[in-house]
Amino acid sequence: MKNMVKKGISLLLAAAVVVSGAFVPVTTYAADTENEAPVIAPPHNVGFEVYVNNEGIENLVVYWDPVEGSEGYNINYTFEYNDADRKFEFCHVNADQTSVMIELPTEEDYGSIMVFVSATKGGVAGSDTEGSITKKEVDDQMEAAHTAYDARNALTKKARALAKSDKKKYETLSISCIFKDINGDNVPELLYFRHFNRAEVLVYRYDALKNTAKLVKTDAGEKTLGGVSDIRVPKSGKGIVVKVSGSAYSGAVITYTLTKAGKLKTGTKYVYDYSKKKYTKNGKKITKAKLDKYLDSYYALDSIGQNTVLYE
Repeated sequence: MKNMVKKGISLLLAAAVVVSGAFVPVTTYAADTENEAPVIAPPHNVGFEVYVNNEGIENLVVYWDPVEGSEGYNINYTFEYNDADRKFEFCHVNADQTSVMIELPTEEDYGSIMVFVSATKGGVAGSDTEGSITKKEVDDQMEAAHTAYDARNALTKKARALAKSDKKKYETLSISCIFKDINGDNVPELLYFRHFNRAEVLVYRYDALKNTAKLVKTDAGEKTLGGVSDIRVPKSGKGIVVKVSGSAYSGAVITYTLTKAGKLKTGTKYVYDYSKKKYTKNGKKITKAKLDKYLDSYYALDSIGQNTVLYE
């Protein structure tokens, strides 16, 4: 069946339809025969993730690895219905980034979703890569996607309430927040920033049983992270690495992980004071060279503050 679909793509794409239903031009493939090499490599590692957007609409996020030299991507997809009499209908979308969102149908009679992704260069598409996900796999992800949706709503409500209260106390206070999954369970946490000379950060997690946001304390019982100048994400994607500034010459870099009990557990802690030439790791003395080497690796991490939403 899949070979038949592949052979019929060139004909079906001429009538490809965007999600909105409007007809769109289809990029011409460079290779007319299987002997001709494509002008650009095909994408690799096509994957899928169910996502429920802010309107509660269920979507399927399709993603893939970037292709070097690509100017964009063509995505063609179809639903394989259980009814053998239904014809394959391909939809076509373009993407500038390495992902695209497909709205999932409300009808239940499809067995799987087939997706073909190709990279484009100079208006010409190379060979495509096929990916597919079954209806059962979609359903398995759906519960977690709805939990993440409920979490975003509860955390957004908390952020707005905090911002309203803070603005009454500090009229000129700049506030920002970010929703970030810091423990790898696909449910976001809220990092709420009060921007003074340095930031004061509150971390909230989602309590699914009570459908509310719950404040996360550190393992030392602290309700906020104070003196924060920067927060970054470890390479593992789990936890946060917080840079705290005491002055222009002193500070600390602390790694935290979010435990199942809902606390920020302190991990590696570097403390430095350049004016006094004192440098420690987890309380033990280290050289300035070792500190500088660690700081280089720290600054190579992605900063969490680049995607903040401001409340003016």
